[in-house]
Amino acid sequence: MFRRIGAFSVTNRLWITLGWVVLSVLLVLLAPSLRDVAHLSEEASLPPGVESLKAKRLLEQSFPEYKAEGTGTIILYDPAGLSTADMSYASALHDWLRSDQVPPEVTSVSTIFNDPQLEQFMLSPDKTVMLMQVVFSSSSFDESTVQAVKGIRQSLPSNPPQGLEVYVSGGAGISADLLEAVNRGIDRTTQATVVLVIVLLLIIYRSPVAALVPLVTITCAYLVSRGALGYLAQAGLSVWSQVDAYLVVIVFGVGTDYCLFIMSRLREEMARAAGHGDTRVTTMERIGVVITASAATVIVGFLGLLVGQLEMFRTLGPFLAIAVFITLIAALTLTPALASIFGSRLFWPAPAYSKSGKVGAFGWSRVARLVTSRPALSVVIAVVILLVPYTGFFSFERSFNILTQLPEEMDSIAGFRVLEQHYDIGEMTPLDVIVVAPTGKTATEPSSLSAIAAMTTSVAGVEGVKKVRSPVQSSDSSQWLSVKAQLEGLSTSVRTAAGSLDNPAQGSPQELGRSLTTIKSYLDELAAAYSQVTSNIAYYDALSGLAQLKALLTASSTPAPPIQELKLTLTNLSSSLGRLAESFRSRPDAYLIPRSLFESNAAAQGIMSLFFSQDDRAVRLSVVLDQPPYSTEAFDIAREVRQALKTSLAASSLAGGEAAVGGSTAEFADVHTVTDADFVRVFLVVFAGVFVVLALLLRSLVAPLYLLITVLLSYGTTLGLSAWVFQGLLGHAGVFYLVPIFLLVILVALGEDYNIFLMSRVREESENRTTREGVRIGVGATGGIITACGLILAGTFATMVTAPIQTLLQVGGAIAIGILIDTFLVRAFLVPGIAALMGRWNWWPGAMSRKTPRS
Repeated sequence: MFRRIGAFSVTNRLWITLGWVVLSVLLVLLAPSLRDVAHLSEEASLPPGVESLKAKRLLEQSFPEYKAEGTGTIILYDPAGLSTADMSYASALHDWLRSDQVPPEVTSVSTIFNDPQLEQFMLSPDKTVMLMQVVFSSSSFDESTVQAVKGIRQSLPSNPPQGLEVYVSGGAGISADLLEAVNRGIDRTTQATVVLVIVLLLIIYRSPVAALVPLVTITCAYLVSRGALGYLAQAGLSVWSQVDAYLVVIVFGVGTDYCLFIMSRLREEMARAAGHGDTRVTTMERIGVVITASAATVIVGFLGLLVGQLEMFRTLGPFLAIAVFITLIAALTLTPALASIFGSRLFWPAPAYSKSGKVGAFGWSRVARLVTSRPALSVVIAVVILLVPYTGFFSFERSFNILTQLPEEMDSIAGFRVLEQHYDIGEMTPLDVIVVAPTGKTATEPSSLSAIAAMTTSVAGVEGVKKVRSPVQSSDSSQWLSVKAQLEGLSTSVRTAAGSLDNPAQGSPQELGRSLTTIKSYLDELAAAYSQVTSNIAYYDALSGLAQLKALLTASSTPAPPIQELKLTLTNLSSSLGRLAESFRSRPDAYLIPRSLFESNAAAQGIMSLFFSQDDRAVRLSVVLDQPPYSTEAFDIAREVRQALKTSLAASSLAGGEAAVGGSTAEFADVHTVTDADFVRVFLVVFAGVFVVLALLLRSLVAPLYLLITVLLSYGTTLGLSAWVFQGLLGHAGVFYLVPIFLLVILVALGEDYNIFLMSRVREESENRTTREGVRIGVGATGGIITACGLILAGTFATMVTAPIQTLLQVGGAIAIGILIDTFLVRAFLVPGIAALMGRWNWWPGAMSRKTPRS
């Protein structure tokens, strides 16, 4: 098949070259940009079944104001304290935000100027920080919200007072900065990658023509891939916003590898033919299967990400797999076509024909002789060196804090640091707990309130929980819902009313009458909720006192009612209510939502709307933790809160209802859990898929097994080194949680690229000689080109460290480290040493394991 592909490419070289160039130009001009059609995700696009998304769904259904509109926070900060000039500027900013000059995506603004009750939240305790909340019509990560944030930043009223700092942060501000950093990182990575590949190709070949062939091939492959993926994303396929950064390094990295594999073998075949006959078809016949198998391992590796549950894994993998496939097609067709066009001038000004192994050989023939003469020693030394960095796992930490991914100088991050210094971040990012009563019940009936109190107590008892805001046990609302507190409050009010009768200006009989009606309605509601109260003498004394008061007020026809008799009766009523309250001392779980008291009490109504849904089916709580919101300790606390809530719910009168814990900490706790599970699934699928490809190519079960094991060994080495570099040298809080799984897939897939190139050549050379001799010749022949490819591939990933996003920096840096380890240690010493030791057993159970003499 590959001979026919080679022959077709050589014969139709002009048409193939023109076709690729024209297609590239058309897609550049017409295809949508990946940058425009890609999207970001607030919670890494968790699978639908996780609890944090369930909590978000329940909250949005029961509390419409919770819906995922984008929210931004404007932060005004003056280290010396907010001055009169600062407040004037803030007032002008408030007026501007509520004018028609702001972007149309702004739907509402909350400040102390339009809602003075927000002062306790919007002004820091030390009066140095003021917050203004801006709500947008779409989610924080939506492109329209991002553009609206940019518009606000560009149009903020100018000339703030001296010393006043103004930041746009919050979810929308961070999203806008993240998108800007992603785009900046993609631009930097693309430019650095192109320059690096050009320079390295010129160094390797010392020929502008030879360097031009792979450069044209991979450029066309990249442009076609990017255009095709842009159309797929526009058609509705989800794609992670950072795919463009990975796309450029993958296509340029593997594309250069495939082209160099072809070019090195072509030069070798040209040397053998010594100018007689066209060797391009022969080259493609021999190397086509190798680079196809290499591409297959990469494609299988990326497709393995499909089994992951995080959307960024599931979308990134297939998109990169498609790009690698397009790159393979370009290498199989465009590279031989271009080589045919240049003909004997392909390596100008260097000689067209050179001895095998001379192109970037770097003395690998001597290395091959050393390894094959002492294979056991080579293996032992290589393994020991690889194991030393495993000590880095003692300090290895994963980071889930998206805020650490952006440079500190970015507007949203600088603003957030101000908040950290002047606010309790735990208070600002609590866990959101929602409980929905089962069918036929409400969350506001007394038994439900008791169940909510038990849940509150259970959650508050979890170690690491600092505070629980609940409608039944928070400092703001317990006086409204506790029966004992309500009765004590009524008793005090009646006693106060009795004292005010001496001063008619403090009240009137009409007002007293209305109060008595309210108390009577309350007692009726209390009796309906707690029927046992009707057997309490204090209850009947209270009813009797109310009746006497009503009779006194009704019978009095003179302007001056019987004050002393009213005072005595009110005092007795106060005493009765007090005794009734005392009878509930043994019932701390007795709660009641009395409509008679709440309907005219604005504060109580505010608490009701804060905690309960309009249909009374759902209640929400806030849980403040004593750990940073994105720490693994906070994740563990969130899981314990979930378990405590679940256990308490099952044992309560609300059993059968729904309960869930959400909020940003809970979402990333789910990301933590899902990522761990994804790692195992992806590992098994990628390992199995790559093993099958290697087994089919090498017709062996033994060699593929140790080839994969050596890559996994170098994977652990790379993670250990990454911990040293990122956490120790660079001071990062940890290795971002995406790095280990990306590193696994890319190292296994790309690492086997070089294994395939090496071992396919070893097998070829071992057909008529011993395996050890085949290893010596194979390493000598491929060592130079593998070194060149490894340097280019590591270099392309290393360009990602120029990105301002810590994720790209860590992924690129870690993969570059891993590829260099593979190139100069695993592929140079460990794999050849093992192959030399295994001898004919390398090829078991294939035919070569039976007919090749043992070395």
